[in-house]
Formats: sequence, structure tokens, C-alpha cells
Amino acid sequence: MRYWYLILSASASIIAAHNLNDIFDKGLHAFSQHDYQTASNYFQQADAIVPNKPEIMFNLACCYIELGNMDNAISLLRRIIKLKPDYTKAYKRLIELLKKRGATEEIEKLSAQLLLYTQDDVQAHLALARKYKSAEQFDASIAHYLKAIEAEAHNKNICFELAVVYTLIGQTKI
Repeated sequence: MRYWYLILSASASIIAAHNLNDIFDKGLHAFSQHDYQTASNYFQQADAIVPNKPEIMFNLACCYIELGNMDNAISLLRRIIKLKPDYTKAYKRLIELLKKRGATEEIEKLSAQLLLYTQDDVQAHLALARKYKSAEQFDASIAHYLKAIEAEAHNKNICFELAVVYTLIGQTKI
């Protein structure tokens, strides 16, 4: 008897996975056709089948953004980050939305968290280096310029920007 239960359970799982893939693909197709309402309906269905799957939630958040429902998008992106802290696409989209709202304190916190997962991301280090330079936090600025140079040593522009910071604080060595 238990053997049949396992077979039926496995069959149900296979059918659910097939339905999930089908629904998810339909959502992606609707999104690519700029039919964001239909896409969000498909992603909501997919989320009902497999709740709290970051990839599904992210696509749903993108639909909300396109539909102008920023509050739901922001809420969903925050949930994704709690569920999967290394989901960098969620950080980037959330930071983008929060910039429009001027939520600088949360953006700084998210940027620092994002950097933990994008250690080799030159652009992330440059953005933080420039931010710290403009806030006259030169030690932090220098640290991020050096990380950017570490990742992209051949980039003369980064070296020049670092030299400017050293000049600002009165040091001449690099």
C-alpha cells in the first residue's frame, strides 16, 4: 500500500513541476510581449504552486514595476532579499526603485550588502568610492578604489580618480 502512495506522490510532483514550468514560461512570454497584467497573473499562479521561490517572485516584482505598482514591487523585492540574501538582481532593482523615492539610508545599507555578494564588481566599488569621496570619507573611498583597481588594474581612469582622492587629503603616493 505504501509503495502505491509513493508512486502517486511522485507522479503528482512531476505533474506539478510540469505545470509550474508551463505557467512560468507563459508568464515570461506575456512579459516579453509587454502584457504585464497577464504575465503577473501567470507568475502569481506559479507562486501559488511553489511559494517563495525567488525567481518567480522577482519576475512578479518586475511586472508590478511595469504596471506602476511600486509598493508591491518594493515589498516583494525586500522579501526576496530576506529569503535569498545573495540574489543580487533583487538588490539592484530595489535600489533603483528606492532612488526614485530618495530613501538614501536604506540604499546605503542595501549597497553595502550587495557589495558582499559582488566582491569583484568594479562598478559597485567605483560607485561606493565616489559616494564616500563626495561625503569626504576618504579612507572608505580609497579602500573601494583599491578594490576596483585590484579587479581592473589596467584601467587608468580608476587610477586617476584614486590619485585625485590622495591629492585631496594631501598624500602624493599611490
